[in-house]
Amino acid sequence: MEIKPDEVEEVKIIGKLHDDDVKLVKTKGGFYVAVSKKKKESNKADALAAGSHQALVAYQVEKIHGNSFQPTISKSEKDRLPEVEDMTKILPDQAINSGLELFVLEKYNHIDFVFCKHNIELAKYETSYEKDILKIKNYNFKGFISPNKFVSEAIAYAMQKKMKDLGLDKIERKNS
Repeated sequence: MEIKPDEVEEVKIIGKLHDDDVKLVKTKGGFYVAVSKKKKESNKADALAAGSHQALVAYQVEKIHGNSFQPTISKSEKDRLPEVEDMTKILPDQAINSGLELFVLEKYNHIDFVFCKHNIELAKYETSYEKDILKIKNYNFKGFISPNKFVSEAIAYAMQKKMKDLGLDKIERKNS
């Protein structure tokens, strides 16, 4: 994969791998690529993970490289990436085998429920919570996936689980 300089919007350091910086490259199209040396003795940087969300790319690097990857500590809370919870295991085997994944991204009181295929976002529900209410602010389905029963059931289950974890009692839609 070659990314030309005029295609890059931003580069930031998200951690270290084998004492070398792991850089997160954001393209102007919103695609993220984590780049660093894959092996300690390597002389060149390689793509470690890529996807449509920076938190998911960092999560994949951590998942692949384990304790060898040390994420940076954010200078401010606003720079902190959301915490990622992998809920793929709740999906049917057929969906998992086809590459579908389900993640919950949480930062402060904002929670996104994200369906991906090979780290590319297909659908996302944006929510927040206050007091005992989970509020659905927005949802978006890309052209690759439709809001069918399977997707709806998986998202609903993930929301119920998260609500239970947080002690929330109600769901409210944006237009309620």
